[in-house]
Amino acid sequence: MRFCAFLLTVSFFAVSGCASPHVDFILGKRAPNTHERFYTAVAADFGDTAMCPKIYERAVNESCGPDMACSQWSVSYERSECYFYAALKRHNLDYCNSVESIAVLPSNHSNISKSECLTTIQGGLRYQYQPIPGYYELSGMMSEMGYRMTDVYSMEYSRSRFNNPVHRFYQKVRDEESFKTKLLALPSYEEPISSEKLRPANGDEFLFQIVAFEEDKPQLCSKISPNAYYYLPGSYVRSQESRFSLRDRCFYEIAEKDKSSELCKDVSMAGASPMAKKGWDQQSCENMIRIEKLRNLDMDSPDANVNFPDMNAFVEEFQTNGYSSPFLLEHSTPDWEWSEFYQFLSLALPTNSNFSGEPKRCRHSQNEPAPVDRNACPRLSSGWTWSRGIRRCSSTLRGGRAAIPSLPRLRAGSALFAAPTRDSTRRQAAAIRLFECRTG
Repeated sequence: MRFCAFLLTVSFFAVSGCASPHVDFILGKRAPNTHERFYTAVAADFGDTAMCPKIYERAVNESCGPDMACSQWSVSYERSECYFYAALKRHNLDYCNSVESIAVLPSNHSNISKSECLTTIQGGLRYQYQPIPGYYELSGMMSEMGYRMTDVYSMEYSRSRFNNPVHRFYQKVRDEESFKTKLLALPSYEEPISSEKLRPANGDEFLFQIVAFEEDKPQLCSKISPNAYYYLPGSYVRSQESRFSLRDRCFYEIAEKDKSSELCKDVSMAGASPMAKKGWDQQSCENMIRIEKLRNLDMDSPDANVNFPDMNAFVEEFQTNGYSSPFLLEHSTPDWEWSEFYQFLSLALPTNSNFSGEPKRCRHSQNEPAPVDRNACPRLSSGWTWSRGIRRCSSTLRGGRAAIPSLPRLRAGSALFAAPTRDSTRRQAAAIRLFECRTG
């Protein structure tokens, strides 16, 4: 009883009784909930503190206690952990000012403190631990923020033009008679060449070009307009110099594969149009065939055809032709896929950008689930051609096409991704093209 009396004299806020020698001074404390732990993990991964204030100020993490056998009691505020790990990620000393320690008896063994934060950053030290999102909780959190499985598929598409659900679907149906019938029924876009009618190639033309190369059918190349162009992959500047004729590329690649100088005659002469460039012109085609024959070389590549600029364009082309869900999954492990998707976002983050808060559709951590904001309609990212964003919600129909769940559009410089720069890595650039910014 004397021991209990001693504890009660320590503080009016003692929360432990005679059964425990450990005392903290926190009224109204509780354990962090799922959302709050997720906010901290995001802060640690993306170095942004925008969600830290949403964590309940008395949400407390405790380890090892309080009980009689515990000698390493560690207790910290979840909100302080959020600021702490964001500060380490961004090497931002100002964030350390929001890190609070908790006074306990006996001493607190937690490293979450302002002094530890400052010492770690100023000393250029690396911290061994950082929180990560819960594996089985991640799918629910990402879905709540507006991401859908099609976003995961877009990630796979950006990584590999062949090993992704849409291309696997194409490989499955391309030999079906129904697909061949639909392909032949598509209109021809043959027209006179004109510098006044230059335009991006449409979905039908990209499909003609892919099938023409794979099935060795140059007659499909003839259905592509000579005024339709594509941009070379990786082109950041959308200028006239980076435009190339899709029709010429179609004939050129088949001619090279078949070593047919006759097909080179269907490739434009250099300068015949603003898109007829040296290196992809008729003379270059004939020279390449002559060299291949002379030296008995095989210069063609199995992936020489031009792919759709982004997954959404590929999907829309299938949907237009009656395939409502053109995806073929390699495996069914949604928890693993969401975990990989989250890692893809975090690894793709340029070091000079920031995550400025989750979409407002994500519920507040201290309240009951809030209704999803249906007015915050995401826009389809156009991938290579950023200006072609399409406003759609997943439940709407526009122009006879069923809209697919689309990627949240992020504002460059104020959210998860900044606009791509020339020094971005290939992985960063791929993700930036996919997830152009929108935070709600």
